[in-house]
Formats: sequence, C-alpha cells, structure tokens
Amino acid sequence: MLKSRDPNLVDLIGVDYMGGHILYPENKATELYFYVDKIVIGIDEKNSIIINYKDIIDINNNHRYSYGMMSVLLLTEITYNDANKFAQRILVNFGKSTAQAQGLIYKKMLELKGAE
Repeated sequence: MLKSRDPNLVDLIGVDYMGGHILYPENKATELYFYVDKIVIGIDEKNSIIINYKDIIDINNNHRYSYGMMSVLLLTEITYNDANKFAQRILVNFGKSTAQAQGLIYKKMLELKGAE
C-alpha cells in the first residue's frame, strides 16, 4: 500500500476509521497517510481508501454522544467523490490530532480545487 520513503508522503497518523464507505463499513484502528495530492486510509494489507483532495466535497465535525459515560466523541466527516464518481461519506476519529488533520485536509482541498 505504501512505498517506503515516498517523496510525496507528507505525514501519517494513527486514526480510528469509523466506517461509512460502502465497501468498508466496519470500524478499524489504522493509519492515515497524507500525500501532496491525496489521503490514504489503510483498511488491510491489500485495500485502502484513496481520497484525492480535489474530490472532497465537504469536511466537517460530527459529534457522537455516549450517555452511559456522558462522553462526546468528535469525529471528522469527509464527503467526497470516489474514483467511480460516486459520493462517499466516511467518519474518522483523529483523536488529539483533529485540528491539525482537518486544517491540513482543508488547505490542500482548497489549494488543489483552485488549481483546476
């Protein structure tokens, strides 16, 4: 899935993929790779979700509440068009990296959409 020392790799962080993609509906602790033109979410050794920044339609917060423990989970909802031009909506828990990750995604989305 990832070439070692890829010059286009900007950063990677551990995330909780919370589902949403029609082919990958189950929650999974995984890694999210930030490239210069896309993000890649590892699903397993052979599969990943590839999201080109220019194909992102919307990125926003989604709050999940747990009443038993009275906790709030802040998830990032990313809506984008996949390679087949189908709209997909996924949820990712960036944990303590939420502000940094959302900022990077949003800036790259605007930068690459402006380049079209």
